[in-house]
Amino acid sequence: MDGARLSASERRALGEIEAALRSEAAGLDRRLRDLRVGLLRRAWESCGVRGLAVLGLAALSVTLLVAGVRTALPVVIWAFAITWTITLGGVFLLLADAADGFSGPAD
Repeated sequence: MDGARLSASERRALGEIEAALRSEAAGLDRRLRDLRVGLLRRAWESCGVRGLAVLGLAALSVTLLVAGVRTALPVVIWAFAITWTITLGGVFLLLADAADGFSGPAD
């Protein structure tokens, strides 16, 4: 803006518009908040043991990556490559399961 101020009547009109929008949008805000909590809950529940397994594989992959960089042993590098591939597959499966669960709002 160029620094122009609102007049008292413009501020009053803007306040009335804000009040009207807040009262109309209260229900929508509540529904969106409930939807967001429901989506996060379903994502957490869908991960379960598989999510922990993928997290463990990711930690093992990072460890093998560091060991492979430090030692440059082919067996460690191959172990990292295999573990990382399995980890990525697990992540994609978790994402696919989560995408199926997010197809619509919970009833």
